[in-house]
This record gives sequence, structure tokens and C-alpha cells, in this order.
Amino acid sequence: MLREFDEIVPGTSERLMRWVEDEQSHRRSIELEVTAANIAAQQRELSLAETQAQTQREHALYQAVTVRRSDFIGQLLGFVVCAGCGLGAFFLGMSGHEVAAVALAAIPTAAVVQSFRTLFDRKGPQESAKK
Repeated sequence: MLREFDEIVPGTSERLMRWVEDEQSHRRSIELEVTAANIAAQQRELSLAETQAQTQREHALYQAVTVRRSDFIGQLLGFVVCAGCGLGAFFLGMSGHEVAAVALAAIPTAAVVQSFRTLFDRKGPQESAKK
């Protein structure tokens, strides 16, 4: 078939073969570029995923530290209030104001009772009794 083209227009078969080879070379270069672009995109996605995972770990750590600090501050302030009420009740009782002393002593007592009720409600009486 190429001989027939060459008979009609001399050099056509050589030009067609060169065109096919050039096209094949062009197609391979495009495939290499596409492959390199895909690899680069996958590396960017992997880097982004690693960054997001690191950010999530840092956020979880920050939340844990914040909750721990908040719990500590709450417990410390609760102790201060209970101790203040206890001392106030003691001094009121010593100065002859027994009714006011009992009322003031009821505040930390109620707080401690509420703490234990919350603990039992959260864990259940069986789990709390095991420890």
C-alpha cells in the first residue's frame, strides 16, 4: 500500500513513516508528563493528609490539656468554696449563731453529696462498689 502512495507522490511513504514515528514520540512524551503530574498530585495529597492528621493530633492534645486544666481549676475553686463555708460555719457556730452555721455547713455538704451522686449515676453502683 505504501508503494502505491510512493508511485503517486514520490517520498510519501517515507513522510508517512516519519509522521507516525513523530506522533508516537509525541504521545510518549505527553504520557510521561501526565504520569509525572499524577505522581506530583498524589504526593501533594499525601502531604496534605499528613498535615491534616498532625493538626488533628495537635488539636486533640490541646483539648485534653484544656479540659484537664479546666477540671483542675474547677476542683480547686470547689475546694476553696467548701473550705470557706466550713470555716465560716465553724466561726459562726463558735460565736453563737448555730442556725446560720448549719445553713452555711449545708452548702459544702450538698456539693459533696451531689458529686457522689453524679459519680454513681455515671458509673453505676456495681462498678463503683468494685473499686
